[in-house]
Amino acid sequence: SHLSEQERYTMKLEKINRLIAEAESVLLPAKNRLVAQIRRIKNPNYRAVLILYYVERRKITDIVEYLFDVQLDYEEKKDTTYLDLVKRWKREAIDKLESLNTAFVPVKQLQIGVSQ
Repeated sequence: SHLSEQERYTMKLEKINRLIAEAESVLLPAKNRLVAQIRRIKNPNYRAVLILYYVERRKITDIVEYLFDVQLDYEEKKDTTYLDLVKRWKREAIDKLESLNTAFVPVKQLQIGVSQ
C-alpha cells in the first residue's frame, strides 16, 4: 500500500521512540548504580559536581555557572578560579569514589555523550 508522508513520518517517529525506550531501559540501572555510589561521598561539593556532570550530563562551564553565578566576583573569576575549583573537585571526587568501591565501574566508561 502507498503510505502518505505523514504516515511514514509517524512510523519513523514511533521507531525512534522505541529505540530511545530500549536505550533508557539499559542505561537506567547503570545510572541508578552510579547515583548510589555518588551518594556514598560525604563532601557535598564532590557529590554535586559528579551528579551534575555524569548524571545530568552538564558541561563543566555550566556547572561552574550553576554553583557560583551568585558570587559577586563570578564574571571576573568564572574562567579561572571557579573553573579550576570545579575541575579539582571533579578529579578529587572521582578519586574518592574509586577509593570507596574497589568494584567500581570507572565513571569514564559511563560518559555517554558528555562533552567538556
